[in-house]
Amino acid sequence: MESLKELGRGTYTLVIKVNEDLKIVIGKLGSIMFYKGIYCYIGSALGPSNLSLYMRVNRHLNKVKKLKWHIDYLTSHEMVSIIAIIAAKTQEKFECKIASLINKSNKAIPIVKFGSTDCRCISHLYYFKNMHEDEVIKFIANIYSHLGLLPKIISLK
Repeated sequence: MESLKELGRGTYTLVIKVNEDLKIVIGKLGSIMFYKGIYCYIGSALGPSNLSLYMRVNRHLNKVKKLKWHIDYLTSHEMVSIIAIIAAKTQEKFECKIASLINKSNKAIPIVKFGSTDCRCISHLYYFKNMHEDEVIKFIANIYSHLGLLPKIISLK
């Protein structure tokens, strides 16, 4: 995680493992079914601090936190773990571009409106029904590279 400090601000993707089928109430979105498997959540941390990315990802890693964003409801669950982080230093938002490319790939199923109520994206959370976690990590890193970003991959397994 220390390597995120050197990135400062940027875009990140959490690779998330749901260990069993779960139904979770996600704020105003209501009750959502999460099936066992691999998900990815795309976000950005472009705040004024040179530790914006580091602090945002650390917040996501903490199980105990105030439930503020949609992703907090998922990542705070005991049967859910973040298994990898893909991040890149950026000065502009890339989360919608990344989400759009994931959506267009037809490799993942969007969890409609999750994390995207403040933009026009269908979702910022995707379920990779038929892909192994290592394939998902490689796929996401390739999207970053395609967009001209230098992905840093941090495995938490």
